[in-house]
Amino acid sequence: MQKNYDLTLKIIKEFISIESSTGNTDKALGFLLSLSEQLGLEVLYNNKGNLLLKKKGLPFSGVIFSGHYDTVKPFFTFDESKKDVINGRGSSDMKSSIICMMIACKDSLKTSPVLALSCDEEVDSDGAIELAEKLLKYRGEIKGIIVGEPTLLEVCSCHSGRAVYLLELFGKTYHASMGNDNNIIYNINKVLKVLDDVPKETSKLLGTETLTPVSISTFPKDAWNVSPEKIEIILDRRKKSKLQDYSLDLSIIKDLLKEELPEKSFEISLYNKKKNHTLPYFCEDKDFINDILKISGSIDNIEKSEKGFTATCDAAWLEKLGPVVICGPGDLKAAHTPDESIKKSQIKKALELYIKINEEF
Repeated sequence: MQKNYDLTLKIIKEFISIESSTGNTDKALGFLLSLSEQLGLEVLYNNKGNLLLKKKGLPFSGVIFSGHYDTVKPFFTFDESKKDVINGRGSSDMKSSIICMMIACKDSLKTSPVLALSCDEEVDSDGAIELAEKLLKYRGEIKGIIVGEPTLLEVCSCHSGRAVYLLELFGKTYHASMGNDNNIIYNINKVLKVLDDVPKETSKLLGTETLTPVSISTFPKDAWNVSPEKIEIILDRRKKSKLQDYSLDLSIIKDLLKEELPEKSFEISLYNKKKNHTLPYFCEDKDFINDILKISGSIDNIEKSEKGFTATCDAAWLEKLGPVVICGPGDLKAAHTPDESIKKSQIKKALELYIKINEEF
C-alpha cells in the first residue's frame, strides 16, 4: 500500500503541474495516455479527450469510476514547501481522484473497472453524455458508478440541479454628468432584493436552494462617460427537488421582478448555452448505496450514512447506465478557490477506498 501511495502522490504532483482548463486539455490528455500505458491500462475509447480505460486483458467488473480532468481558471501549480497538503489547480477538483482511481485499476487481478474520464465537465458535460452513450453496451453488466468529485470521501447519493438564467435590464443612454435619476444600475439593488425573496426549498441531504448572481455586464462596453442602455446579469440556480421544473421557477422569479421593476424594463430567460441546466439527481438503489457505505465505513472503522453533494456533477448524465454515488477525496469548499488544495491523508484514504471497491466488486 505504501508503495502505491508514494507513486500516487508523485503522479498527482506531475498531473497538477499541467494546465488543463476546459478547452486546453491536450497536454493533460497526453499525460493520461502515457500514464495508462505505464500502468497497464488499455484505451477502449478516445474521442477529443474523452476516455474509457480498463486494465488490459481483464473482463469488466461491473463498476465504473468516473471523473473529469478539466479545471477552471486560473492555473497555478503546487508548492513543495507544503507538507501535509498538495495544492494547485485541480488538486481537489478532481485530478487527485482520477489518479487514485487509475492506480486502483492498475492492480486489478480478475476483473477491472472501467474508467470514464471527460475533459469538459466545468463547462457543459458533453463528454460525460458522450461516454454514457458509449457505455450503454455494458448496461446489463453495470453494478454501479462512482463519481470522484470532492466529498471528503463521504458517500453522496444525490446532487443538486443547476440552471443558468440570463436577466437583462433595459434603459436609455445619457451623458454621465446628468446624474442618476434614470440610471438602470440602480435597479440592481431591486434585483438583489428579489433574489433574496425567491422561494427556496430545503432538502434533508442537499440543504437550501441557492440563486446566485455570478456575472454582470454593462452595454455599451467601456463607455466610461455614458450610462448603460442594458445590463446583463447571469444567475446560477441550484435546485434541490425534481418536483419543480425550471420554466415554473423562471415564472415565479419573473412575477417577483414585475413587482419591483417598471414594465418592459427587463427580460429573464434560460441562458442559451447547451447542457447548462441539469435536474437534481437522486440514487434510488439503496443496496448499492449501502454497499459503498459499508466499504467506506470499514476503512474508517465507523458506521457511515449517506450524504448529499450540494454542487452539480456528471451523475445526472450517467444514471441511465445504473446507480451512481458521488465519493471522492478533497473538499468542495476548496474547489475553484485561489488556494485550492487537498490533504494527503484524503488521498491515502481515497486510494484505499477505490482499491477496496475494486476488490469487493
